[in-house]
Formats: sequence, structure tokens, C-alpha cells
Amino acid sequence: MLAESILVYVLAAFALVLGGAIIGWFFSTREITEHRLRVGVATIITIVWVITIIAEIVIPSYTVAMVIHAIMGAVVGYLFSDSGLTSIIKNKKE
Repeated sequence: MLAESILVYVLAAFALVLGGAIIGWFFSTREITEHRLRVGVATIITIVWVITIIAEIVIPSYTVAMVIHAIMGAVVGYLFSDSGLTSIIKNKKE
């Protein structure tokens, strides 16, 4: 039982690393602007934070420190505030 769960974790970690490498290669071969990169990073940060919240709800033994949630809330809040990406997107449209 323990060996099976360790195997699942190892395979999941390998799949995530491989997926990240493929996504990184994809973006490194494309010409990407600073604006698109900032929006992409903000989107990825938000998605990862939402996944950790969902995982914390679904898996009772999985917990994330409240300090991490507070920091992530501040980061995501800044990214989607008038000082963050909103001003970048407004400037891009002008």
C-alpha cells in the first residue's frame, strides 16, 4: 500500500516536471512580449493558488499554512489591481 502511493507520487511529480519542461520549451521557441509574459505569470500564479485551495478542501490531510494563503492573496490582489496588470492592460490598449 505504501509503495503504491509512493509510486503514484513519483509518477505525478515526473509528469508535472515533464509537462513544465514541454510548456517551457514551447514558450522559449516563440517570440513573447513582456506584456504577455506578465499576464501569463499572473494567470499561472492564480491557477496554482486556486488548485492548492481546492486540494486543501478535497484532501483532508493536506494543509497549507494560512501565512501562505495570505501572501498569495496579497500577490494575486496586487496583480489584478490598478497598480498591477490592470494598468499594463490599459496602457496596452491606448
